Amino acid sequence: MFKTGGVGRHHNRYKLNAGEALVLSILALFFATDRAEAGGYQLRQQGTGALGSAVAGATAGAHGLENLFFNPAVAGLVDAPAASVTATLIAPQSEITQARGTNAAGAAANGRARVGDAMPNPVAPALYAAIPLDAEVAGGKLSLGFSASAPFGLETDYGRDWQGRYHAVGTEVTTYNLNPMLAFRPSDTLTLGAGVQAQYYRGVLSNAVFTPSGDGFAEVDADDWALGFNLGALWTPVAGTRLGVAYRSAVDHSLEGGADFSARVPFPDANARADVTTPRSVSMGLSQRVSERWTLLGEAQWTDWSTFDSLEVAFDNPGQPDDITRQDWNDGWFAAVGVRYRASEALAVSAGAAYDWSPAPDDTLTPRIPDADRAWLSLGVDWTPESWVRLKLGYAHLFMPSRTIDLDAGDPGNGARGDLTATTDTDVDIVSVTLSVSF
Repeated sequence: MFKTGGVGRHHNRYKLNAGEALVLSILALFFATDRAEAGGYQLRQQGTGALGSAVAGATAGAHGLENLFFNPAVAGLVDAPAASVTATLIAPQSEITQARGTNAAGAAANGRARVGDAMPNPVAPALYAAIPLDAEVAGGKLSLGFSASAPFGLETDYGRDWQGRYHAVGTEVTTYNLNPMLAFRPSDTLTLGAGVQAQYYRGVLSNAVFTPSGDGFAEVDADDWALGFNLGALWTPVAGTRLGVAYRSAVDHSLEGGADFSARVPFPDANARADVTTPRSVSMGLSQRVSERWTLLGEAQWTDWSTFDSLEVAFDNPGQPDDITRQDWNDGWFAAVGVRYRASEALAVSAGAAYDWSPAPDDTLTPRIPDADRAWLSLGVDWTPESWVRLKLGYAHLFMPSRTIDLDAGDPGNGARGDLTATTDTDVDIVSVTLSVSF
């Protein structure tokens, strides 16, 4: 594991060895555009098949190899080496309007009251692979699996000239998650799986700083590698019915990096630290065949966002106070239903609907994470032109109601930021394509 020593011009940087530099170069190429708007800031769009059914049935392995992200036991379903590569375009239409703010002195802030395009349109890749092993343990079959994904991500950029700039200018959260796993199939009806998560987390936060001589600017850039695990099981009680359950652990990151301040800010550049935990989750999935052509799908997930009480950045300058942003998030809940229709041996279509409850309460909603409930509608196509190759195309639209940001200078951490009221409005279009091959 490595950590940067800072981003300021006066900081000592950690020098990567050749192996670490090569790994990060490969990851940077593969995940170069993984920052995206998401539920909380969790990315559910992991795989095209799952997207086409609004994630319904994913924990039950209803969509094949790409469901390794949701359940490591899916690796035990392969009977030959297989791999899948996915690319997902995430296109949010996001704006913030009616912004009214003050500075730390209580005077009205000048600047734009509307920001029309606060989020980028990234393409998020993912990779999945599995191979059955010849070895048997206790009469059961073993398989290895692997996934490379971006389970959390966010990017917003409002510019330095809007009225809420003291609360946020730019926010970037980038994650890389490498997940080797092992599946054990003791019988035709039961498959168990477990994996290790090696997760990289980088956060970049920037905002304006009010001074009597004019606005300054501050940016914190910090990162960390940390470990977690995931567990899963698949059960087929009767032919045509498959149930799945999975657990993904929290991953505790101790981010280290640096803070850069412009000349007007009365603090020197400094090393910075922040503790961030990506939350644990429990999911359940169902795949129920009702006829030769029709299959019903279901999904439910609980995410432990209630552990996200605040975001606190500490600096090694003893004269500089910690930067605190209160969050007080609630638990997150997600539910989905879907259907798949097999038109022929080679072609299947799917559709789904879902609802994703936002964990962010009204009184702590910030422009850094302008979260809202999400209603999903999804469509998918699954084509198998040859027995060894499979192509999928999926589309989803996420409807999100507008929400009001209402932050008071008297709230903890907001004394240097001032008041802010604004309205956020976001919808999201997602298009995904997956190529799967078996050998």
